[in-house]
Amino acid sequence: MHWRRFATKDIPSNDEKAFSAWLLERWREKDDLLEHYLTYGDFPADEGTTPSPNGAKPLKGAGVIETEVRPQTPLEFLKIIIPPAAFGLVVNVILKFVNMVLRILHLK
Repeated sequence: MHWRRFATKDIPSNDEKAFSAWLLERWREKDDLLEHYLTYGDFPADEGTTPSPNGAKPLKGAGVIETEVRPQTPLEFLKIIIPPAAFGLVVNVILKFVNMVLRILHLK
């Protein structure tokens, strides 16, 4: 993943031609980043400055930053599976209840 933020004051949103040119340049940058990633397996070093915490001297060219994305616990995937499964169980109970009521009323 690659993040980049832009200050809204720096985006030429009031001029359609300028905005189109700005947006096209961002797309070209994206294509260059993807090309670099496909060639080298990482994103190129940052050429800007990165603010440092505690008012220290800003960092220039942060370089390649790598991090792992991993679950906090082995069962963390259940947080994704449980809500739809619970919804499915509730729908199943409601359908069975409706079916039972229809049988009792001899409508089915």
